Amino acid sequence: MTHEITDFSMDMFSLKGKVAIVTGANQNLGMAYALAFAKAGADVYIPHFTDETDTIRKLIEAEGRKVSFIKGDLTKDEDRKAVVKGCLDTYGKIDILWFDFSYPNNAPLPGREWMKGKGKEDWEAEKLIAVARSLQPGIIIDNRTELEQDLWTPEQYQPTEWIRDKKTGELVTWEACQTFSGSWGYHRDESTWKSSEMLIRMLVNTVSCGGNLLMNVGPTARGEFDDRAKNALA
Repeated sequence: MTHEITDFSMDMFSLKGKVAIVTGANQNLGMAYALAFAKAGADVYIPHFTDETDTIRKLIEAEGRKVSFIKGDLTKDEDRKAVVKGCLDTYGKIDILWFDFSYPNNAPLPGREWMKGKGKEDWEAEKLIAVARSLQPGIIIDNRTELEQDLWTPEQYQPTEWIRDKKTGELVTWEACQTFSGSWGYHRDESTWKSSEMLIRMLVNTVSCGGNLLMNVGPTARGEFDDRAKNALA
C-alpha cells in the first residue's frame, strides 16, 4: 500500500510556497494526495479523525516538506471551528476561504436520516464565519454556508444578468461553477458533454454579466482527460 502511495505524484505542477489542506490525509486515498502535494513543493495541513499519523508524517518529511495535524470530528461544532482556526491562524495571510456546500432542503432516504441535507444551522455558520473573520479580517468568503458573504457561486446554471444581492439590490461578485459534462467526477457514459460552441457561449455570457467562470473537467481513472474534453477544449 505504501509503495503504491509513493508512486502517486503531480509532476506537472509546482506548489512551492503553498500549503495544501487535505482532510483525512493520514489514510487511504487522502494519503496519496497529501504526498503528491508535498512532492510538488507544498507543506501539508491534515485535519483527521483516526489516530495513525506516523506513516504520512515520515513520507512528507522525506520530501523535505512540513506537515501539521489537527484531530477532530467535523460533525461537531467545536471541532469545525478548531480546524478553521488552525488553517487561518498558522499560515499567514489567507486570501480566500471556500466552504462547500449547503443543501438544507434535501430529504434523506428512509432509514438514512443521517444523510439529510445540511444548512447554516447545522454548520453553526455564523459562529464559523465569525472565527474566520476575527483571524483574517480581509479574507474573501463564499456563500456556501447558506449565508451571503463576499462571493456568490451559482452552480450548474447560467445567470443571464449580473447577480444582485436580494436584500440590497447591489451588484455582487460572482462565479459560475460548471461541469464539462453533467458530473463533477469523470463519468464515461454521461451523455451531456458540452460542445466547444457551448463553452464559448458560457464564457462570453459569464464575463459579459460581470462574473468569473469555473469549469470543471473530471479526469479518467488514469489521470487523463477524455477525448471528448480534449476535442472541445482544443
